[in-house]
Amino acid sequence: MTKDEIQKVIKKVSDYCDYKFGETNTKHTYCCALNMFLPKFPDAYNLKDISDAKILEYLLQIKGRSNRCNHHSAIKLMYKVYGFANKMRFIPYPDKEDKLPIHVNKDEFIKMFMVCENEKHRAIICLMFDAGLRVSEVCDLKISDIDSSNMILNIVQAKGRKDRKVKLTEPLLVILRNYFLKFKPIIYLFNGQGENAQYSIRSCQEIVKQLTKKAGINKGFTPHKMRHGFAMALLENGAKLSEIGNQMGHNSEKTTSIYARINNTIIQKIESPLEQIMKNQQQPKLFITSRPT
Repeated sequence: MTKDEIQKVIKKVSDYCDYKFGETNTKHTYCCALNMFLPKFPDAYNLKDISDAKILEYLLQIKGRSNRCNHHSAIKLMYKVYGFANKMRFIPYPDKEDKLPIHVNKDEFIKMFMVCENEKHRAIICLMFDAGLRVSEVCDLKISDIDSSNMILNIVQAKGRKDRKVKLTEPLLVILRNYFLKFKPIIYLFNGQGENAQYSIRSCQEIVKQLTKKAGINKGFTPHKMRHGFAMALLENGAKLSEIGNQMGHNSEKTTSIYARINNTIIQKIESPLEQIMKNQQQPKLFITSRPT
């Protein structure tokens, strides 16, 4: 396929993404994946000439499960757009890794907040940690989305084209107002390069990375790990999983339930078999009931 033919394919997939998903990161991710995939097959006359065996060979060279999944989804969608729905039916989606999420805890956030001297950067990390916003939602947030009279943040057409309302706390409102008075944004709460341009996701990622390093925290924190910290803080404070899921914009409680698996308060409340035996034992000396010194 020539460069022009490749760009026509990518344009067609991009248009479909606009129709299906709207202006989201999904379109950008898929188009980038196809820009890497299609040039690998310059001798292919058309898309049907690329066999499943060659596609699988290509996918196996992609490092990282998440990255491989993105490429798999992008290629499969491309064939669907071109009417080849059965293409790749023998190439399974990579199995999900059931990893527990790393999160920013309260003490770590305080350290990051204290070394942050820029009001704009403070406002950004607080929206992630105190309101649980995705990094894309932070960048998409407009001044008109902030309802200070009702203490609500209106998250408009976020992931899955869903609207939701998030609690705006008094401390967060003060931080946002201090930022607003100094930077005076026009449309988007956080301005990027150019007139009325919104702030970039990459810039937010770099802020978290630099503050983590400046605070002396030896962990690879990202904006999404700030969001995980929000969920954990709510759970530790007694919020129900359904309430946390609503605030975070999850489609199902199953997505939110992973936080219960890493919440130390919940784990410590579980009574083990030995603890049950000791509570009900008739012979007090059956077990050592104090820690050795």
